[in-house]
Amino acid sequence: MIAIRPIEGFSFIDKFFSDFFEKLNEFKTFLPGNINLIDKRYQDQLDKLEEEQNKYDTEFEEFYEKAIKLGLPNEKANEIAEQEYGGYGFEKIKQNYLDFYLRAKEFTIDSTLKSNILLLYSLLESSLVDLVDILINRNSTSLNLDDIKGSNYLNQTIVFLEKVFNYNLNKKILDKIIKFQKIRNSIVHENSYIKSKLITQTLRQYSDFVNIKDEKFYFKDKEIVYIFIQLLKDFFKSLEIELEQKYNFPSLNKKYDYYLFSNLIEKKGSPDIYINDKIITYKIKTRFKEIEFNLEITYTKKKADNNLYLEINRDLL
Repeated sequence: MIAIRPIEGFSFIDKFFSDFFEKLNEFKTFLPGNINLIDKRYQDQLDKLEEEQNKYDTEFEEFYEKAIKLGLPNEKANEIAEQEYGGYGFEKIKQNYLDFYLRAKEFTIDSTLKSNILLLYSLLESSLVDLVDILINRNSTSLNLDDIKGSNYLNQTIVFLEKVFNYNLNKKILDKIIKFQKIRNSIVHENSYIKSKLITQTLRQYSDFVNIKDEKFYFKDKEIVYIFIQLLKDFFKSLEIELEQKYNFPSLNKKYDYYLFSNLIEKKGSPDIYINDKIITYKIKTRFKEIEFNLEITYTKKKADNNLYLEINRDLL
């Protein structure tokens, strides 16, 4: 008979949340560099244009002086010089380039920021699905996510967490996330055109970071992404706290330990558990990824009850 010595903590959940927060931090770390590259490219274009301006001024002045020496009136000399260097003057050409470069910069920043919003939203949905899959696995419920009606994973997982697991979700944060969902949907399905009052009202809250022109919105500041990142952090932190309060990790883990280790012999060679000497590798599959843990075990036999005890080295979790 194998008796189980409980492991403290709940490693699957710990790893899930730590991985999620790490990914959010990566977004916040790399985004400024991307925006700086766009700014640098724009500045390089302005510098090059300034060099062309100086070159033009020098050549224009030389041509003008030659025309004066040929006896042409000042006005005529100036007209001929302008025709020679651009037809209607370099200043107008320069302004056209400045307008083009500025539009290109604004477009690139807008596209970069919207891409980050879309990626963050995908991370939100896939992570919620992974969390639900893990909880389903731990609780052995007969329901799964596909049993919940909904047009998207965010709505389905919210219903599942509230109705099946009886979670008390942070409504205040969740409402703001759902507003970002509407913005995301507008980007994906409406090419950023404003088609509802809700989007207009939401965008007004972030007017310092958004431009609206011809019923279409454009992101102009990375702060809009940072706001979404912080909302996701706060929401998942509240989920983590809810999990701790609702399930009491140590007692839940005893149940999990019994499920895992009391059936090791029967499960040896199964798809999710592998035993190699003193290392147990346990895998849990969610809809979007596979989480793997390596547990180092030692065996202790107590004379008092003649049971074989397993001790777990948590350093490998």
